[in-house]
Amino acid sequence: MAAWTDFIRGLTNGSDRSEMTRHLNAPCPECGRLVALLGAVKESEAPVEVPDAMVARARAIFPKREAPRRESAVERLVASLIFDSFTSAVPLGARSTASSVRRLSFGAGETNVELVVDAPKGGAVTLTGTCSATGREVHLYEKQRLLQTVNTSVFGEFHLQFEPHKGMRLVITNLPARGSVEVPLDFLLPLKQKKADLDPTRSTGSSEIL
Repeated sequence: MAAWTDFIRGLTNGSDRSEMTRHLNAPCPECGRLVALLGAVKESEAPVEVPDAMVARARAIFPKREAPRRESAVERLVASLIFDSFTSAVPLGARSTASSVRRLSFGAGETNVELVVDAPKGGAVTLTGTCSATGREVHLYEKQRLLQTVNTSVFGEFHLQFEPHKGMRLVITNLPARGSVEVPLDFLLPLKQKKADLDPTRSTGSSEIL
């Protein structure tokens, strides 16, 4: 029965089909009657149109489930500034050393990021950082454009050099607790632009106080 059903439906391969055709043409009355019956059944098959009411009742039995919200591949937390050496008070009687080095600390959850920024006038910024989580990737973005990617060392250190532009940020990924931590770098440009405006010694011709 199964073999002749496949024969009627055209599912039998070439050699078997030729052999079965010769068998029918032998002739074999018993198989001929079976093939005729199966052929009639096949011809009588027609698509069954299911009433809309029945479809609705079936859907009520199996209510539609909302797909779970797909979490973002990167859960990002913007780091907060904890310490900035440029906001520290200068000791009484101390004069400017004309240093362009700035030290900053950022915190985001359990992740701390220490940055040492050397931003001389008219030159590229040299940024050396340390992340409390080791073995991570550090990406430098300008708005949505990826500029550089470096890996932290076994001590969590990383190094970057670039020309500062508005909208730059560091994104540290592969963190154990969160997908990534973002450190905005917009402070680089305002620093260079505002030092002269805020310098109280500019009118006397003294060195700039950093």
